[in-house]
Order: sequence, then structure tokens, then C-alpha cells
Amino acid sequence: MPDLTSLKSSSSSSNIPGGSEGRPSGAERRTSPNLIQKMLASDPDFRGIGNATAAKLTEAFGEGLHAALASADQRIEKIIGIELAADLFVTYQSKLREMDVVAWLSELNVDTRVAMKIVRVWGAEGAAELRRNPYLLISFVPWKQVETIGRKLGIAHSDPRRL
Repeated sequence: MPDLTSLKSSSSSSNIPGGSEGRPSGAERRTSPNLIQKMLASDPDFRGIGNATAAKLTEAFGEGLHAALASADQRIEKIIGIELAADLFVTYQSKLREMDVVAWLSELNVDTRVAMKIVRVWGAEGAAELRRNPYLLISFVPWKQVETIGRKLGIAHSDPRRL
């Protein structure tokens, strides 16, 4: 798993989705509290965080949930306890790149559960490959949706990646 230094230094458009289109990448990408809640509740790496705890955090912090988790806000400790919060902060930091990929795929209307499955299969590094060839998504989403994503990313109808 990459350390925080490598996460911060790998925000070029070739590594993280969004860069070449002028969209923010990495921690700058706007990650919705609902997306964060789904990831906290469903990713087994977030040990001890289930639906109820993730919902409490979302309710308490709303749009500020990402900032609270990324900055290890001590108010979280009051909600879930010191030990669980400490584990949550460490895991959250290690998952930022993966969460960015899920957010990027969600922006492309890929279902969050499917996006999380893609990240589990290909990892955060898979985003660069998907950016180069969105037709790799065919293993996970229907052709019509892949075509729509390809068009959004500027892939021409005659492009050989479509074949």
C-alpha cells in the first residue's frame, strides 16, 4: 500500500483520473458524503465500521465528512471511540486514491458498487489504464454504458479501442 507521500506526489493526470480534463484529482476531488458512507460501510478494510456507524458519521459531518476523516478530526473520536477512530483515520488515508477512482467512475454514472468492485480487481492504479481505454470496463458494465463513457472521454466512433 502506498504511503501518504506517494499519494500526494502521484496526482498527475497519467496516474489519477480527472487531471487532463481540468477536474480536480486526489483529495481535491469532491467526494460526496453518501459515497464515503457507502465505502466505509462496505469495504472490509474499514474494520468495525458498518452501516450504522457510517451513517452516524455522515449525519454528524455531512459535506464535511471527507475533510473530517482526512484531517483526523477529534470529534470523530467522540462518536466512535478513540481506538476505532485511530484505525479509521489510518485506513482512510491509505484508501484516498481508491476513493478517487470510485468518485471518478461515479461521475461517469458507474454504480458505486460496481466502481468499488473495479477498484478491488484493478486497484487505484487501474484508473490510468481505464482512462487510456475505457472499453476495458466491458467486463463490469453493459456495452451501451461503456459507449457513453467512451464518448464522454472523447473516444471517436472509429477508434480501434472500441473493437
